[in-house]
Amino acid sequence: MFGRGTGIRSAVGRTLFSHNRLIDLSRDRYSAGSETDRESERVALRGELAVYGYGTLIRRRRARDALVGTGLGAAGLVVATVALGVLQGPAAGGRFLAVAGGGLLAFSAVVTLLERRIRSRAGDQPVTLASWVTLARGALVAAFAGLVAAVGVSETSIVGWLPGLALGLAAALDRVDGWLARTRDAETALGERLDIETDAILVLVGATVVVLEGLAPPPVLAVGLARYLFLAGQGLRRSRGRTAGEESRRWLNRLMYVAMVTALWLAVLPATGAAVTRPLVTAVAVPFLLNFLRSWLAAGR
Repeated sequence: MFGRGTGIRSAVGRTLFSHNRLIDLSRDRYSAGSETDRESERVALRGELAVYGYGTLIRRRRARDALVGTGLGAAGLVVATVALGVLQGPAAGGRFLAVAGGGLLAFSAVVTLLERRIRSRAGDQPVTLASWVTLARGALVAAFAGLVAAVGVSETSIVGWLPGLALGLAAALDRVDGWLARTRDAETALGERLDIETDAILVLVGATVVVLEGLAPPPVLAVGLARYLFLAGQGLRRSRGRTAGEESRRWLNRLMYVAMVTALWLAVLPATGAAVTRPLVTAVAVPFLLNFLRSWLAAGR
């Protein structure tokens, strides 16, 4: 479950052990050959079974993980809806259920599409502990949107701080999933892509909320759309037979992302108002968008 580590290797070993009879039976097929030939065939067959066993394990764990994730998401949604219904009234609970539930469904669809695309290119991918943290980040973004719909961002009671708490936690966990992947030697193509897309969704939802709540001017919506416009531009380049390479200044991209998320988080806190947040978010959004433009131009060289 946590990458191509000891757990999966031992499980593959158990799979091979269960196939030893098949390996032994295969000796009869090569009895006419030398001992060296028979040993070579047995080694080749063991290798095939290892690949088969690993893929089978990943597929079974993928089905189990999907069931566990769905159960946890549904349970969390029900508990939060009931709690908001008690604290803020049935209407608030209903708004949270509709928006957060819709957000979870949309995020699940994105995860499913990503998993299928990565599997077609890189084979079966395990859901690591780092990927579970990333999935939790996506659920927190959905909860953030639901909390904004339920209580808004101007409520000064304790409940009014919940949207900022959800968004802040989703942003802070971005450091945790990467750290887990590196320290546990569990970096996967699926985990990397899932992390990138969750970052983009967080910025999109955050930018949309601050604009709809009057905490930032409408052009700030371009911040949330920047990555998708970037990908559309790269696709257009490829369709015309032009180069669409990678941009090397990832440290600058990371810096701009952190600055933008911080500004969005500050904007949704009850302690700040539009008089502060509108110039603050705009001041960060301008270099953020310019950096995306620079990245797009650099990737086309």
